Amino acid sequence: MGEVTFFPEGLIHYQQNLSCETATYISALNSEDPGVITVSTQFFKLPDEAVQGSLGQDEHTVKQLIDGLPAGPAEGHRTC
Repeated sequence: MGEVTFFPEGLIHYQQNLSCETATYISALNSEDPGVITVSTQFFKLPDEAVQGSLGQDEHTVKQLIDGLPAGPAEGHRTC
């Protein structure tokens, strides 16, 4: 009927409702506004040389990847 998951502070994780049925989500946080950090956004804040070397891609390709990032973590999900 339901699930419970514990996410330690700072653990990279995500939640997503993969069905078209309504889901109820309850969270308990240690701050009113803990914020949102997306891995892709933080990764691409590294120095250009580090990103290029990590991905094995040239500067132009990395720029295209950065330009293609969504503005927010929920953007681009399919609609029911």
